[in-house]
Amino acid sequence: MFIDQSSNFTAYSETTSDLVIAQLSAAENNSDIYMVTPKYMLNYLADYLHLENTSYRLLGEYYGKAIKRVVHDEASITALAPVEYTRNNNIVYVRFEMPQAPLAFDTSTVLSKTNYGFEFYDDSGSTPAITNVELLGQDKVKITLASEPTGATQNIRYAYTGVSGAKPGANSSGSARGNLRDSDVATGPSGTPLYNWSVHFNKSISEDNTEPTISSDNISVNNNSATITWNTNENTNAYVEYGLTTSYSANIENDTYPIDQSHSITLSSLIPCTVYNYRIKSTDLANNTKTTDNKVFKTTGCTGSATIESYQANTISRSTGGTTELLDNGKGLLLNIPTHYAASDSIFQIKKLEKDSFFNAASKPSTYNSIGSHVYDLKSLTDNSTTISSFDKNINITINYSNSDIKNIDESSLKIYHWDGSEWNETNECDVTENENKITCKTLRFSVFALMGKSSQDNIEYICNKDIPEISPWLYSASSLKNNQIKIKFTDASGNFENFELKYGIGPDAFDKTIDNIGNDKIREYILEDLKSNTEYYIKIRASNGCAKGPWSNSLGAKTKTIYNINKYYSLETNINNNDTKNKETKNVNISEKKTDNKPELISYNLTLSINDSKGNPIKDAKVTIHSNPKYGVTDENGKISFKDVEQGNHKLIIEKEGIIGEQSLNITGDKQDISISITIKQSNPFMNLKVISSIIFLIIIIVILLRIIFLRAVSKPY
Repeated sequence: MFIDQSSNFTAYSETTSDLVIAQLSAAENNSDIYMVTPKYMLNYLADYLHLENTSYRLLGEYYGKAIKRVVHDEASITALAPVEYTRNNNIVYVRFEMPQAPLAFDTSTVLSKTNYGFEFYDDSGSTPAITNVELLGQDKVKITLASEPTGATQNIRYAYTGVSGAKPGANSSGSARGNLRDSDVATGPSGTPLYNWSVHFNKSISEDNTEPTISSDNISVNNNSATITWNTNENTNAYVEYGLTTSYSANIENDTYPIDQSHSITLSSLIPCTVYNYRIKSTDLANNTKTTDNKVFKTTGCTGSATIESYQANTISRSTGGTTELLDNGKGLLLNIPTHYAASDSIFQIKKLEKDSFFNAASKPSTYNSIGSHVYDLKSLTDNSTTISSFDKNINITINYSNSDIKNIDESSLKIYHWDGSEWNETNECDVTENENKITCKTLRFSVFALMGKSSQDNIEYICNKDIPEISPWLYSASSLKNNQIKIKFTDASGNFENFELKYGIGPDAFDKTIDNIGNDKIREYILEDLKSNTEYYIKIRASNGCAKGPWSNSLGAKTKTIYNINKYYSLETNINNNDTKNKETKNVNISEKKTDNKPELISYNLTLSINDSKGNPIKDAKVTIHSNPKYGVTDENGKISFKDVEQGNHKLIIEKEGIIGEQSLNITGDKQDISISITIKQSNPFMNLKVISSIIFLIIIIVILLRIIFLRAVSKPY
């Protein structure tokens, strides 16, 4: 249903009308009723009751526009109407919804009305007068009262009161009318603009002096922009202040129509690998504002996608110059900036970068080592989007280093290099002060700076003349022998080498224990001893040619605890025979890339297992499970079982026969897709365990002693 408001109630000797308020209420509370328009902006005949013919034509065009919006455009808003109204002290705020923002006051189409048609009422008997009415943003009106109202009942009204008996319509001084409309550009066949004029209303208001709450704030960052999102518990605007410091040199406000409770603002034209500060502000209709604490984000785009580990930012005046530093326990980087270093003041940022990622993209200068973790991105910025490309005077860069940073380094060789995006360049005029552990250089431009140095003569890494083993061995089996032992099996390594080294630890990344020599180049298995029981260890090995070390193998895990079945006295011990489970290649590998394997990646493997006892007889009907993506099966009469589509990597193999369980770790990889493995199992008798035998003997002794005591008491008892 489409309805309009009857704006001619003054013709019936009424000053106000409950009918127009009821018509608005019907549209507000029933989704099937659409308010088209009031009629105070039209012209009436001399009978004060009926519209002029041109006004009836316009009314028809308004109806046509509203019906099109609902039926064709599937819109729900057909009229300009208040949706939120409140008061804070002596200020009343009203927010409107409309087909086309922004709001406008129009005193040309409709004769000017006092306060543009707005009225305030309370029941105190001394209602404060309206002193000002103004537009806020695209959808709000601010009404200022002479004083804070005190009445228990307070109302904000619009086009509510007319003169009893007066002619209604746009040009009658006594009509109930107002001057508020939207900016709808639609016109009808007559060519007359079809602005949407605010409906007659009378709304009860209350005071709101509570700030909104902000929640679920989040930020998404890339090289040149950042998008900040958050929620509020009521309708608010969206406002973000941001900048290189907490002075917040810029801001963005999203006060577009309509406002709501979910907010998003994008900051653009940012500089890669730079630190920015920001805070969120949200203001509700009553002008209550919630401001968050300062937050920090770091744009991406640092060389090698390195992360910013720590930073410092300071504004330096060109007229005075100054210093800024990024130090940790006195170690780090300092900048000494002279006066008149540039045409304007700027903000100096020192950012310490994550070293490994950076040098993956920017390989070190020939014969030089990076020293400690001294890698810094330096920038001088005049605003959020502009850097100083070069300085008018040299900037002094000082790096303080520790003794541990220069272990096995020739201290006199220290230099500060800067990375220009494609190659390293030596920084000018460097001075090493060895007794103070510092180096100072001069530069006219900023980029990424790193402390470099050459190895001293006793640094074996650079005087070793032996060949480096090129390809790592392959660790393909790790299984528990006892509560404190793990047995590993591995393949040969490529090239000439003397022995194998081993690292192990508790956890896939915790290789904190080292065995420098587990055997010569002929061994293919090793038993790791003195381990904790019921603990999973991770192990890796590499070939060693004295001072020349090969790349590490893959890592493999095994748990020292043996699985027992409480209903049996035996457990299974499994042993993988050294079948051809890896088709090794011997092509050259670039050691600087630290490749630990030359195996091509395969999507899946076809795995065939042959299960035999210690005499070589096949074991049928043994249940076999392979993890991590579990696959199950039972061996056939030849003791064989096949699994298809087995994933590359570490797996756990469990073999069960008549309630007895055995466990084995496997690492499956290589370019041979069909893999066959032969497994020998044998039963181990726990009664052969020395601890078990000792416990039984101890119990027998106790029993003999008890029997002896009972016997002696019996023979000494009188009858």
